[in-house]
Amino acid sequence: MKILFGLHGTTHTEIAQSEIDAFRNAGAETEACAYGNWGTANGMLNSLKLVFQNARDLKKKAAIQKTDIVYLNTAFDFKTLVRDSITIFILKRYDRNLKIVLKFHGSESDVVFSKSLLKNYVLRKASLLLTLSSEERNNFLRIGVPPEKVQVTANVIQKDLYNMNRILKKGRIDRRDQCAFICWPVYA
Repeated sequence: MKILFGLHGTTHTEIAQSEIDAFRNAGAETEACAYGNWGTANGMLNSLKLVFQNARDLKKKAAIQKTDIVYLNTAFDFKTLVRDSITIFILKRYDRNLKIVLKFHGSESDVVFSKSLLKNYVLRKASLLLTLSSEERNNFLRIGVPPEKVQVTANVIQKDLYNMNRILKKGRIDRRDQCAFICWPVYA
């Protein structure tokens, strides 16, 4: 299996790299490519230009790699809907059968329950939606996303990157059994 990871570079970089490593260790061929605004453009027009350029670069890399799956770490808010709809449109113009996985690192319920055309397009064209909680998944189910298309997952994080005692002391997580997701080995 060949997986192309779209990385937007400004957030979740350790998680994204851990996921790439985990898939590679499980036997998948993996590559990564910038997508979205990567945080380097200022202003709406320059941001949109960069989104289009990175989407074209992602499409080119998918063609060269003969990618089976494009895996995008994203969120579900109005800004990311614009980015992801542009990216998905360009990818699907290249290959209608290309599988696109969207892993949401959070979603805004007002966006989930909105009547946005971009929201409907993204949900229709994505092959699989991954959420980090059952509450998020249930929101997508309530708006009619088929159960097999939206799944709860966990982040793949390398244990040696995080000191659990420090996280617990800072109050980020109040019980050790809630930390199990940090050691999640590999997606099945």
